[in-house]
Amino acid sequence: MRANERMLRALARAPARNLLHVARRFTPVLDAGFSYEGECAYLAYCRARMTLPAGLDETGRECWVNSLHVEDW
Repeated sequence: MRANERMLRALARAPARNLLHVARRFTPVLDAGFSYEGECAYLAYCRARMTLPAGLDETGRECWVNSLHVEDW
């Protein structure tokens, strides 16, 4: 995929120490695992901190909760 190729090139240029710093900051998210509600799978760390907006279908709820942005960390 084109996006994956661009990401791989960007990661190849990034200093390793920066990648390790970002990876450490995501440790709590990964350690928390997943939570499940009906047919939805959520990152448990994120789900515990969010209120779901009304009117979203299952896919919308998963996208709302599981959306992570590196710049927020």
